[in-house]
Amino acid sequence: MLRRDPTPIVLRDNDVQEIRNLMNERKKAIEDAQNSGGGPSAVPVSSTAEPVVAPEEAKRKREAMTRNERIGIP
Repeated sequence: MLRRDPTPIVLRDNDVQEIRNLMNERKKAIEDAQNSGGGPSAVPVSSTAEPVVAPEEAKRKREAMTRNERIGIP
């Protein structure tokens, strides 16, 4: 089977800096949420009697995410 060469993705310094800024903002938001009392106890616990089907749950989460969230950009 013949395979084509991978498509290069050009990243400029501005792109890298933008991603770093977004990651820092996300980290700061998480730290603020933890400091304001939204720690691990703020995670909702499902009280339904239905069994959890992991592939279906993952598919629903993936469909709810935007393209940027799927590739790691908030």
